Amino acid sequence: MGGKPFSNLCSIKHGFAFDGEFFSNEGKYVLLTPGNFYEDGGYRDRGDKQKYYSGEIPKDYILNCGDLLLAMTEQAAGLLGSPILVPESDKFLHNQRLGLVRKKPGVSWTTEFFFHVFNTQPVRKAIHANAAGAKVRHTSPTKIGEVVFHFPTSLLEQQRIVGCLNTLDDLITVQTKKLETLKAHKKGLMQQLFPSIEVVEA
Repeated sequence: MGGKPFSNLCSIKHGFAFDGEFFSNEGKYVLLTPGNFYEDGGYRDRGDKQKYYSGEIPKDYILNCGDLLLAMTEQAAGLLGSPILVPESDKFLHNQRLGLVRKKPGVSWTTEFFFHVFNTQPVRKAIHANAAGAKVRHTSPTKIGEVVFHFPTSLLEQQRIVGCLNTLDDLITVQTKKLETLKAHKKGLMQQLFPSIEVVEA
């Protein structure tokens, strides 16, 4: 495994400052914000709270499926440096306070692998340690570029690691759904076993 600063591996591009006059509650283009990031990585659909954009859009800020983004502002504890992979092309906008990560030429790079890299505790701690701001921490491409990480340079090894982690994520998803089903079953059973006072009196 080789240890290199991220500045040798990738570039990080700031997002565009979209005009608030054209923010809306519906539309074709989703305006991504740090609120679309889970603290432990991954895209979060904000549902009714999601903002859209109806104004003119620079084409370089319309994202593609699989693009890797980082939260550059810690709007919630643990959010700084959190990564997402854009789930769909021609739908999501690269907004300010988000960094678009692009590999440099000649670098052995699997985007999904580096999604997991940015989600590791050592990298997230280093990003937080280099950040500025007292109440709301924020970082920059330069500061992230200073973080050194040791990683396998073999693409096959990166893909093997991604496959292993994705399998675990799928298993967690299945088990989480089972747990939610059991909780709902327990709640229904409790309501039957312990009826309300009104039901007993009736």
